Amino acid sequence: MSGHPVAVGADRLVAPSRYRHPGDVIRLIAGGVLLVGSVVASAAASRWLLGPAAPVAGGPGPASQVLTGLVQVACVAAAALIVAVTLSHRQFGLLGRLVVAGLAAARLTAGILVLLGDRHPDALADNLAQGSWLASAAFPSPR
Repeated sequence: MSGHPVAVGADRLVAPSRYRHPGDVIRLIAGGVLLVGSVVASAAASRWLLGPAAPVAGGPGPASQVLTGLVQVACVAAAALIVAVTLSHRQFGLLGRLVVAGLAAARLTAGILVLLGDRHPDALADNLAQGSWLASAAFPSPR
C-alpha cells in the first residue's frame, strides 16, 4: 500500500510519507517540555550543589549526597528497565545494538576527555571525593 495517497479529509489527499499521527505532535511537545525541564533542573542543581551554597570547609552538604544517590539509583534502574523490557519482548538484536551504541558512546566520550585533558572544575573535583548510596560520587561518570 506504500505509494498510495492517504485520505485525510474529504477535500484533500496526503502522501503516506507526509502523514503524521496526532500522537506524534503530542510526543514532540512532551519531549520538548521534558528537555527544557531537564536543562532548567540541571542548571539549578549545578548552581545549588556547586555554587556558594555548599559548605566550604566540610565539603558538599547532605543534600548533594542525597541528590547524587538519587541520580545513581535512577541510572541503575533505567539500565535495568531497558534490559528487562527488551528481554521481555524478546528483541535480542535491539539489546545488542543498544550495548554496542553504549560502548561506542563511552569510547567517544573517553577520547574527547583525553583530547581535552580530562580536567574538572575545582568544585566538581571536591565533590567527586564524597561518598554516596551506591558508589562514590564519581558514578555515573561521563563515560
